[in-house]
Amino acid sequence: MNKKILTTLVMCATMFSAVKATGLSDVSAEGGISFSNLSTRNGLTVREDTANYSLLLGTAVADGDLSVGIGLFEGDGNTDTDILVSWGRSVNLLGQDFEGVASFRKIESSYGGWEQLGLGLTYTDSIADLTVNAWHQLGSSASYGAEVIVSKDLGLLIDNLTVTPFASANFANDYNAVELGVSLGYDFGNGLSIGAKASYLNNDAEGTLYDLDHDWGVSAGLSYKF
Repeated sequence: MNKKILTTLVMCATMFSAVKATGLSDVSAEGGISFSNLSTRNGLTVREDTANYSLLLGTAVADGDLSVGIGLFEGDGNTDTDILVSWGRSVNLLGQDFEGVASFRKIESSYGGWEQLGLGLTYTDSIADLTVNAWHQLGSSASYGAEVIVSKDLGLLIDNLTVTPFASANFANDYNAVELGVSLGYDFGNGLSIGAKASYLNNDAEGTLYDLDHDWGVSAGLSYKF
């Protein structure tokens, strides 16, 4: 573990301790580690063959849920950082209940990183969950688009095991992308969970470092809720 990772994890632990010291009893924290052969954002590849160390803090703010997450990706001698700040709450539109979220994300990548704003809605139905996220990168000549995700949690005969098939599509001003896959998660019931995901990925960003040409992504890891 290089110095950047150690320093960032210490900073996160210090931040968590400071937040807890404010007396907010509903502050939650979740740490995790995972490994993946391919990482994507908005349907674009941003890094390959990495170990990911993550920390997520959350608390209730203004009738909603505020969360701050940081992910450190180590691979090929480089360390990239992803930062996500989001606030979500339930909303009612046209008599239907949705989960809404507004977010800011900063992405580091040796391919070229970016910052972006996002606004999303999720509708939960007995057939499947539908999520629509509109996003816009910051800066001049920045990309913008929308991501549509359809997923369904399937409970199997094994208690605490969840299998989730999903399909997502990104429609941007300068490319389109698709991902089809399945994720598995097992909750031990004591704060510890393990998970894995496998998916098919493709986009039409040919001639760029972000290109996906009928690729396969596989990841696995564990997390712990404090």
